[in-house]
Amino acid sequence: MRILCVLLSLISAPAFAAPLDQARAAKVVFIGEIHDNPAHHATQAKWVAALKPRALVFEMLTPEMAKAASSVPFTDAAALAEATHWAESGWPEFAFYAPIFSAASGAKLYGAA
Repeated sequence: MRILCVLLSLISAPAFAAPLDQARAAKVVFIGEIHDNPAHHATQAKWVAALKPRALVFEMLTPEMAKAASSVPFTDAAALAEATHWAESGWPEFAFYAPIFSAASGAKLYGAA
């Protein structure tokens, strides 16, 4: 099984294309970021949109939160934030993560917290 790990904080913007091409060939892709960096989250959303994964794992979600999130449209940020009780989660504001959820429409969500 081919696995690719990417730390967005270590890649300059012009270099994104090469690892994205490698990610398309991998069975599993781990994308790490700095949690309070909105640029990293925006890039994650672009990658998710480009890769169209069948499943997506969020370290920020418990399994219960992932199940609750799966019951609302991934494009409805307010409903997702409410369903997951994001405001009480201790993670940075949901606006950072909403584009990633939106890009994952159709993917199965898993919580790894």
